[in-house]
Amino acid sequence: MDRVLLKKNSIGAGVGICVSFIILFFIMEKFRLVHNVLFMLSYFVTLFFGIFFSFQNYKHEVKNGIGFLAGITIGGFTTIVGVIPFIVFFYIYCTTINPDFLLHLNGNISGRITSPVTSIIPMLIALVGLFSGAIFTFILALFEKRIEIQKD
Repeated sequence: MDRVLLKKNSIGAGVGICVSFIILFFIMEKFRLVHNVLFMLSYFVTLFFGIFFSFQNYKHEVKNGIGFLAGITIGGFTTIVGVIPFIVFFYIYCTTINPDFLLHLNGNISGRITSPVTSIIPMLIALVGLFSGAIFTFILALFEKRIEIQKD
């Protein structure tokens, strides 16, 4: 397991995921699609394929299969680098750039949303992102392990 290549690969894929998340966010806000569940699922699809391509790129670089531990490490770093900066962006967006965005998300709240709720929503998004990234990583690492076992 080449740690430098692993980190470089994970950071590259994570930045790609984060940029994709931000682009999806602006598209969804521009066209008022934040309530549409199908468009919300696009975040999960983006995260899954970002982790998948991170695995494929690493496998191509090392010319070997990916071990289970290396797979977990790649997926974990990729998820963290992809999700955490997006959450920071989302928090800054909701607190400084467009404070009324959370009111738009939940139209039945009257008045201005207080600061604790503004902090809780990004934390919930982070938990969902990190948890789904962990599940996708585990599934892909098991899949890669199965491929290695079949080769032997």
